[in-house]
Amino acid sequence: MKKKILIIGNGLCYGGAEYYISDILSRLSGDFDILYLVADKTLMEKLQSTGGKVAAFSTHTFVRQMQEVRSAIRREKPDIALLNGGNGIFFTPFLRGVKKIIVRHSTNRVAVCRVPNNNFFQLLYRTLYVCLLHAAYFFSDAVVHVSNYSMKEQKLFRRRAVCIHNGLPDAVSPERKVKLPVRFLFLGRIETFKGIDVVAEAFQKISGDVASIDIVGAGAYSDQLLSINKKNIRYHGFQNDTGKYYQNSDVFILFSICENCPFGVIDALRYAMPVVTTGVGGVGEMVFDGVNGLVIPKTAEAMVAAAEKLAKNPEVIPEMGQKSRQIFERSFTLERAITQLAETINKL
Repeated sequence: MKKKILIIGNGLCYGGAEYYISDILSRLSGDFDILYLVADKTLMEKLQSTGGKVAAFSTHTFVRQMQEVRSAIRREKPDIALLNGGNGIFFTPFLRGVKKIIVRHSTNRVAVCRVPNNNFFQLLYRTLYVCLLHAAYFFSDAVVHVSNYSMKEQKLFRRRAVCIHNGLPDAVSPERKVKLPVRFLFLGRIETFKGIDVVAEAFQKISGDVASIDIVGAGAYSDQLLSINKKNIRYHGFQNDTGKYYQNSDVFILFSICENCPFGVIDALRYAMPVVTTGVGGVGEMVFDGVNGLVIPKTAEAMVAAAEKLAKNPEVIPEMGQKSRQIFERSFTLERAITQLAETINKL
């Protein structure tokens, strides 16, 4: 008899954690009986085509959502409740009669990257956040971290922890013949904690003969991008078909304050692109300075210098891109992620 798994995702917008449910966890349905309880409408629409039983949270408040999870467990009687990131992982201490798996998509840095820049307040907030996290770990049966970086942040109950990197299906990487201007790509949420303000500042200082950038995504910083009048900065807004932007670009940019194992970088790896990044969190397991990218400080000046360096030596771009492709094939394939997840579930 197949194990029954209730997958819980209470994120309110479709991002990396929601993609993890729709495009990774849903592929476990051949080996397990999968049920879903989710909050995001886009995620619901994607899951309805998978054949699993999908239910929606009727509320956005933590306590009521937790009560709905408990009701779903009593009604459906799953063997395992899988709490997929967000504040839903804090439901763990309140769930009974079921094995519990936490999937940790962020790092402890997320506790301070969106709060006021006050050292005392950030320290207090982070201390409380880490204590609550470890309480959730205590009441779980397994904790899946998507990077070794975040797994090392788990200081207690380490035997329950496992690192399973995110993965993507294979894609055909184009044969790049780089010429000036070098084409850069920023793809992700258009928010300052993703570093888009610094990237935009840098490319306003870069000559259009040296480098251009395509920016894809939506968020609070969109209006500022639309106000920029410079031909080498092209803002496309949110796009469903992102593959063409990777195929038509030379170098990927990730300039976030906090990340764990971002799908945007995995996309760049599978499309054989070098990455210019600040190297935060688990990105250090994906991008290696001078090997398949450049790891630089989070300043506009450093970004300008990196773009000019690559423009002066464009022959290194396809060489670094091939290293990216090798890293993808070794550590970030979808098949690898699904196999390791199934093994973790079957051990419970």
